[in-house]
Amino acid sequence: MSEELKKEMSKDDKNILTFTAGTTIFQENDKGGDIYLIEAGEVEIYRTFENTRVPLAEMKNGELIGLFTCLNDQPRTASAEAKTDVRFKVISHKKILQAIGDLPKWFLIILKEYSIRLHDIEDDYMKQCITVDEYKSKALTPVYDGRLFCTALNRLSRFCSVTVDNEEFVLVDKVYNLIAETLGMNVGRVKVLGQTFLDSGLLLKEVEQDKKKQVFQVEGVQQLTDFVQFIIKARDGKSKRMVETQWPNRAVKFGRSLAKYAQFKNLGSATEIKIRFGDLETDLEKVTGTAYCEESEEFLIDFLLMKRETTKNKHDDLIKYIPKTLGRTVANVVCYQRLGRLDYKKELKKMGLEYETGSS
Repeated sequence: MSEELKKEMSKDDKNILTFTAGTTIFQENDKGGDIYLIEAGEVEIYRTFENTRVPLAEMKNGELIGLFTCLNDQPRTASAEAKTDVRFKVISHKKILQAIGDLPKWFLIILKEYSIRLHDIEDDYMKQCITVDEYKSKALTPVYDGRLFCTALNRLSRFCSVTVDNEEFVLVDKVYNLIAETLGMNVGRVKVLGQTFLDSGLLLKEVEQDKKKQVFQVEGVQQLTDFVQFIIKARDGKSKRMVETQWPNRAVKFGRSLAKYAQFKNLGSATEIKIRFGDLETDLEKVTGTAYCEESEEFLIDFLLMKRETTKNKHDDLIKYIPKTLGRTVANVVCYQRLGRLDYKKELKKMGLEYETGSS
């Protein structure tokens, strides 16, 4: 604001207001019209969009707030909060109208149009802020890191492979270092991500017998592309509901045991199998160590991971599922949720590694 205008507004010392730090001066949708001249202190202007607070500006001594509604007495388009103790001079809407009363009507129309356009610009800015915040909060997380890890591991594994007894493996330490170098990521974080995939059952680590080095099975590495697709699908639909639901440990254990049972019995993995309920109820615990749980069955049926074809005799009911789909989906959900809760600093400490502040 110009010194001339500030001097003119300072002639009237009647309407003075003070607010302590943290106090709301006015809220979005409150009745507008008055202008506030900041004589001391700082004020944050913000709007709320989809329950998210979006800062728009920080105003300080000598600046005006409330300009958007001073011509038309419309509801406030934003909220104002005192960042520090603040002192204002209030210029009433009535006084503003008196001051501009002699202006040509066409000039008033220009002022109002200018105010409307500024408000539209503010709307666009706010939406862009929301988009950026969502990207930061949802994309730049360990889940996103996990997606990068899968892609890099799959593509770089061929540079770190060894063949033992005509079977191909990937050297763990070598590929971790290559992933860290390629992604510009701290190697400690790469190891934390790798451990998360191991704990979730999406990767299997072995010890190569010849040189006693830790290795991944190439087949397991290649299957990580499934998890990348799962992350993409988790944005909506059934997969989104899966990852947003808290899975009971017994349901996870039950799903894994069904996949393991099919493998042990050589029932196949890629096509739907049908097992008599009475037989499965009797054999499952003997084979896998996990008892049949009908509550967990209902949980998995709700996500369309298995089905029950009922008969007159419950023991003759047919339990249907695709072992590979069931096992991989359970592992994908577990891994996604673990990544969502992942605390790099905490996990690095568990592994005896240092946390590097600011590393990506």
